[in-house]
Amino acid sequence: MRATCASIEPGEALRLSIAAACFPAYPVNPGNGLDPVDASLDEARIITIGVRHGGNVVSSVRLPIVAEAQLRGVGR
Repeated sequence: MRATCASIEPGEALRLSIAAACFPAYPVNPGNGLDPVDASLDEARIITIGVRHGGNVVSSVRLPIVAEAQLRGVGR
């Protein structure tokens, strides 16, 4: 994942979108173990992405909390 910066105010929410491809930025995963650059569309398979959670399986998204003073001059 590429780094990004966003200010989230109290009461606002984030949505996490998980995708197996981001064409044309990245080649489409053919889902068959072949290199995406070398695989043809005919060889591609439908794939399922799963996110495990609950019970003894833990998934997380880590979001650091950074003071506004630390962000001054970043990305500008």
